[in-house]
Amino acid sequence: MNKLIYSLAGVFCVFCATLNADHHKATVNLAGKWDASASMNEFESRDSVFTIRKNGDKWAASMVNEEGVKQEMDRVELDGKTLAIAFDFERDGNKGVIGAKADLQKDGSLSGKWFVRSEDGVEQMSNDWKAVRSLSPVFAGKWDVVAETDQSNMEHAMIVKKSGSGFSALASTDDGEIDYTSLKVLKNGLKMEIPFGGGTVKIAAKLSAAQKLVGEWKYYDDFNEEVAKGNWSATKAKQ
Repeated sequence: MNKLIYSLAGVFCVFCATLNADHHKATVNLAGKWDASASMNEFESRDSVFTIRKNGDKWAASMVNEEGVKQEMDRVELDGKTLAIAFDFERDGNKGVIGAKADLQKDGSLSGKWFVRSEDGVEQMSNDWKAVRSLSPVFAGKWDVVAETDQSNMEHAMIVKKSGSGFSALASTDDGEIDYTSLKVLKNGLKMEIPFGGGTVKIAAKLSAAQKLVGEWKYYDDFNEEVAKGNWSATKAKQ
């Protein structure tokens, strides 16, 4: 039975948590892909990628685990920013429910617990999970960038294009364009560099909402010494 539970829990993983937001708020957008990691025990975890979509006034979710198995959810209930979600399973004569309760964090990530319960409602397994939005599917396109400084905000457009297996980007202003010399896309964020004023601006940011990057810029002079820093954000421009 434990082997069965582990197997099914791995299928479920953590994608169920992604719906944990108050979808009545227009500013919340859960649609897209998420990268998730579910703790199975002290030493083991399972990764998965899941997709959130909206069907009319309801949310739906599907997940693909490490073995390529896809699973749809049977039930989803939202109460404010708390989600209860579950699907029924039956295998080798055993019936039960796999589900989770989840809370949306201030940084845009998801954190909570998944569980396995028997047919009579007895909890047989529970552990932690976390999930972050996937940047790659939404990264290409135009972004409106704001870099905060002590004097004023510096604004420009960031144009991102798919380039081979990665991406390329440039900053565009009324005065011209300049390429980012280094660009590394992470699961839900990025690190990049751009030349400026004889030195280099280094940026690190994470996807905090469906199409919102938030992070920090640091300016290094020609001796590679940090001389300034500030908040940095980018919002995906409407197509």
